[in-house]
Amino acid sequence: MQEGKIDRSILSSDAASYFTPQVLADAKSSLQPLGAPATFEQMAFGQRGGMTYRYFRIVLASGKTLTLSTFSLPNGKLSQYLIQ
Repeated sequence: MQEGKIDRSILSSDAASYFTPQVLADAKSSLQPLGAPATFEQMAFGQRGGMTYRYFRIVLASGKTLTLSTFSLPNGKLSQYLIQ
């Protein structure tokens, strides 16, 4: 995401349609200045509505902390990918 790219082979069709060139450009302009992740730690894991939920804490080289929540389908494809 920091490079404005995403591997579409890991996304559901709904998630792939969300990540337009504009969304990826916005993600790049927001994330790239923060620096590389220094730590990336899974904080939670569970099942919800037939999907797997994961919650991560990301500490960046700049010292800023972000969270990432994902929902993946039974086939492993990401249905939701939300960085805050």
